[in-house]
Amino acid sequence: MVNMKTFKIINILILIIMIFLNLFLIGQNIINNDFTELLDNLILYLLLLIPFLTKKIIKINLSELFKFLYYIFVILLVLFGDVINLIRDTLWFDKITHFYFGFLMSLVAVLFLKYNKKSLNNKLIFNMLFISGFTLLLANCWEFIEYTVDKLFNANNQRWIQTGVDDTMIDLLITFLGSIIINISYYIEVKKNKIGLVFNSIRDDNDDTK
Repeated sequence: MVNMKTFKIINILILIIMIFLNLFLIGQNIINNDFTELLDNLILYLLLLIPFLTKKIIKINLSELFKFLYYIFVILLVLFGDVINLIRDTLWFDKITHFYFGFLMSLVAVLFLKYNKKSLNNKLIFNMLFISGFTLLLANCWEFIEYTVDKLFNANNQRWIQTGVDDTMIDLLITFLGSIIINISYYIEVKKNKIGLVFNSIRDDNDDTK
């Protein structure tokens, strides 16, 4: 696996590129009087700050690997999804974002267990159920938000006009699949007593143990 110093360099490069690219997009929004897209681009800055706010406010120092995985999600969701509109115009891209959401939120669930001083090596089945349950709860919140936006603004984020409930159910199933990937990796790492994707993602800079 790539070492944390390499991920740190990659993360810095991602932040620099996103900041300057977003400044350009904000300038275009102002010139074109497109204040809806301007709001989206301003929200991107807030999302990029979340790893720093996490450290300052709730004292959780995220690993460089986790930050990298998070920044990829932000790029997918905001830049490609919302600014370029792939999430509205391309069905397969919407499914990719839901899969990745399930993957990332499952890692957040493991972080939650760790920082609430729950053993990650004991109660394995309970922890796996918690990871999937936590992820599906957030997936349902996502669908509730999409439904509310559709109703308030006469939008069609859930594609209910074309698919009825099919799109929502497929989104939930794909999110669950992302969670299963993390659960499988978590189970293997505990059983084989090795550090892989899951435990590398939840370690901070001063953490030398599981």
